[in-house]
Amino acid sequence: MKEHLNKLLAFLTAALMCVSVTGCGQDETAEEGTTTAAEITTADVSDTEATSANEEETSVSETTEATLPEVPEVSDMVKRSLVSVGNNQRLLDAIEKAENGEDVTIVYLGGSITQGDGASNSDNCYANLSFNMFTEKFASDPSKMHYINAGIGATTSTLGILRSDRDVISKNPDIVFVEYAANDGTDYNNQLAYESLVTRLLESESKPAVILIFTVFDNGTSAQPNMEKIGAAYDLGMISVGDAINPEIEAGNMTFAGDYAADYVHPNDKGHQMICDFIEYYFDNVIATEKSPEYVIPDTVVVSRALANLENIGADSDKITSLGSFEEGSYNYFSYIRCLQRKPGTDNAPLTFTAEFTRLLVAVRQNNDESLGSAEIWIDGEKVEEVSNYLSTGWGGVDIKIIVAKPGTHNVEIKVPDESLDKSFYLLDMAIA
Repeated sequence: MKEHLNKLLAFLTAALMCVSVTGCGQDETAEEGTTTAAEITTADVSDTEATSANEEETSVSETTEATLPEVPEVSDMVKRSLVSVGNNQRLLDAIEKAENGEDVTIVYLGGSITQGDGASNSDNCYANLSFNMFTEKFASDPSKMHYINAGIGATTSTLGILRSDRDVISKNPDIVFVEYAANDGTDYNNQLAYESLVTRLLESESKPAVILIFTVFDNGTSAQPNMEKIGAAYDLGMISVGDAINPEIEAGNMTFAGDYAADYVHPNDKGHQMICDFIEYYFDNVIATEKSPEYVIPDTVVVSRALANLENIGADSDKITSLGSFEEGSYNYFSYIRCLQRKPGTDNAPLTFTAEFTRLLVAVRQNNDESLGSAEIWIDGEKVEEVSNYLSTGWGGVDIKIIVAKPGTHNVEIKVPDESLDKSFYLLDMAIA
């Protein structure tokens, strides 16, 4: 796309220069970024001639704008899905890389909808569909396109930021889609985690374009209102499923379950294709918009970025002073293939570490399995929280505690209480900020 536009612009510029100055045949291929003959002449001519030259420059600018692709005509439903194009510099850079045959990595981070729940198979989830659409639309060498689906069902942006380094940032993404509107709550901690996650992704070394997708429940609700405020403050691209389909459902033109979803929230194949269509419409608007100035993360904070500098604490962390009766063991939960565990019947020595932080995050999975136990969290000699792998209504979901501490260096102990000594305990993840 860009290569064709540049060739057309060069041709038009050369033609205009031939009209306004003599000897243009000596320099017919003025390169982008160089001073044109018209600009050189303007400094030495009368006001009338200068005005003429300025008019010619204006016509070149207008021609440039006119050569931008037009947005294809789509339904009103698809149009409503576009909340904001946002600053498009990073995305246009990624598109240019794809057009030039360079490596481009797209990561999809979110919950079960991103994972592909509701679709008949993983090929039909919106993430895979939109990745293939982007590849067909922009990539001159499809083999250089890299797809990573980092969706995990029933998880929030809090776990998203806990695993952001391993599952997203370490992949050096060019584009990251973030989908948590149907998973996150609207309380302070959820908003804190979401804004911190967005900031952490934007600040990462590969400087990816971050695009927010707002999915929706069958009652028309989601965390979009809070997330949209954050997206607007950070000038991000935003796509809303609810804005698109809710009016159609209210008008009786379609049903949620059936025409869009397989149940109360998860899109079926048709719904996943709709989300792909919304993403394509977003791309079409991006390439039809003048390129934004280089993206700069705003100074204004909407809720908090307190977790943006989060540091994971694993078995190999130099902050751990003792593993105690815990050990590193294998695990089988998506990208979590290792965890810290305490086996039943072992010594009850606490896991300890010392670090400077104001927030401690501890994540565990919960199941209805009475062989699973709990652990206490102590900070500076005071018990502050208890986490449990056992939950009578548990089904494998993740529980995350965010513990706030006074600024400073703290001593942390994680130990199993007496009633859990004969049970297994698994620590999924842990981090400080």
